[in-house]
Formats: sequence, structure tokens, C-alpha cells
Amino acid sequence: EKTEKSVLSNYVGKNVDIQGIVIELKEKEDYSNVVLKGEYLYVDGTRLPINEKATVNIYGDITIETGYKLKISGVLKEPNRNKNPKLFNYKLYLETEDIYTTMNSNYFAVDILSKGNLNKGQNLRNNFQNYVLETFNKYLGAEKSKLVTSIVLGDISYLEEAEQIKYRELGLAHLMAVSGLHIGIITSSLIFLFSSLGIHRKTNLIITISITWLYGYLIGYPPSVLRSLIMFTTLFYSQLYSKYYDNINTLSFAAFILLLYNPLWLFSVGFQLSFLATFFIITLSSKLREWFYPKHGKLYNLLYGIIAVQIGIALIMAYY
Repeated sequence: EKTEKSVLSNYVGKNVDIQGIVIELKEKEDYSNVVLKGEYLYVDGTRLPINEKATVNIYGDITIETGYKLKISGVLKEPNRNKNPKLFNYKLYLETEDIYTTMNSNYFAVDILSKGNLNKGQNLRNNFQNYVLETFNKYLGAEKSKLVTSIVLGDISYLEEAEQIKYRELGLAHLMAVSGLHIGIITSSLIFLFSSLGIHRKTNLIITISITWLYGYLIGYPPSVLRSLIMFTTLFYSQLYSKYYDNINTLSFAAFILLLYNPLWLFSVGFQLSFLATFFIITLSSKLREWFYPKHGKLYNLLYGIIAVQIGIALIMAYY
């Protein structure tokens, strides 16, 4: 149903002009990759209003920033599927991001119409991401800055391709995906800080969960973060109003809400890994504590959690 709502998909293979606003920008070695929020499509002398995203690779030397309104000429393409069974499906990945078409263009086929066209929310998110990057660039070396920025913003694309491959081969790419661990560290730190300042428990929890939801918005609400935020919000609600909290029910509730919003997230690797890892932490780590009694303590509990996660995601990792 989502795909059927795409106007651009009807013009795949045609030379068109797209007018829209740059909402995401990644500078590569010989091209700029932009996500364009389309406003108008020009095809065969007709202007059609559109309201969907497209990813465009612009080759050549061009200086653009998020918030620029562009008019880009090129041939619309359908994203590539996995041509070999069970390999990465780029088309399906883009569909989980509500993107159904791609385009390659050159700098001379791009007209810059205006600047500063982001709305307040997009501008806030853009300023936050730029602030994080500039701050780490200022105080850390180039290599460390890119790594820490990737971890804080949950976006591995800040690393060079060779670095991305290295972290994937080492099995550490998950560090660049903001998840329950990141949200847990943030919430526990905030709760400790506010309690140290003498803030009442109820007010403390409300402020903490508000800040974490704001953080999730600023990094784009990836599925793993939304899962964590829903679960932490439900947990804090149960504490505030003395309600019974069940991990499995809450995890299922989070999955239901996310898939209701975007059913295609079911095919997102981040969604699958996040929910599987959490499920096995809940179910298997407690069993491991029982099986290896009396080996208890913080170090052992941490180890049981790690083992539970690795067992839980082993099959899906092998599949991908």
C-alpha cells in the first residue's frame, strides 16, 4: 500500500526534473548523496505536486547543504534488488525509509533555487547533528571524531567505507546503532543527576523520558531507538502509578506499535536484531543465572546478558 502511494514510481525510466528540499546530505569521495523531499515533478512538460522522498547521487564539484531547495534533472530508477538470493536487498532497505526511487545526476544538471528551507523540527535536528560533529572534530582527532559521532548519532556512514568494513568484520558495527544500551545509559545518568539535585522522583522520571524522546527525534527515530523508548516509557509509567510491568508484553506492545506505523520495518535488519536481542536478554539471561548458580554478581550478570544476545542473534547474523 505504501508503494502504491508513490507518484515517482510511475515514472521510472523517464528523464524528469524533481524540485525539492535536501533533508539529508552525505559527502562522498566523488559525489554527494542527498535525500530530497520532493515538492514537484516535471515530466513531459507537466508539473505534478508530490510529497515523497528520493535519494539522488550528484556527481561533480558542487557545494550544497541541508535546507537547499534544488531542481535536479535525471532519469528515475528503481532501486536494485538483491540479484543473488539472501544477499542485501537495497530496494527493500530504502522502502523501510519510505524511499521508492533513486536518481543519478551531474552538478551541471542541478539548479539551486533557494536556501534555508528546513522546517523548525528539521532545522533543530540538523543543528544538533552539526553541533555534535563540530564539537568532536574540535576536541578529538579526525578518526576518533568520526567514530564517536557515529556512535552518538547512530549512523555508521560518518566512517570511511574501509572503516565500516573493518567494524563489520570485527562484529562491532552494532556499536554504531543507537539501541537500548545507549538509551539505558542516558536515562540512568539523567535519573542519577536529577536525583542528586533533589528533584522529586515523579518529576525526575517525566523530565528524563522527555529528554530521551527528544534525543530519539534528533537522531531520526530509528526502529531500535523507538523500541527502547516505548519500553522505558512503559516501565517508568508502571513505576509512577504502581502498575505491574511485564517485559515480554511490553516488547510485544512496542513491536505492535512500530509495525502499525510502518509494516516494512519488519524487514529492517535493525528492527529484527533489536527485538531478537532484547527478547533473548529477557528470557535467556535469567535462565543462565539459574544454570550457573552460584556464579552471581555484576560481572557475571553482564556476561550472561552478552551470551544471551549472541545466542539469540546467531541465526539471523548467519543468515545475513
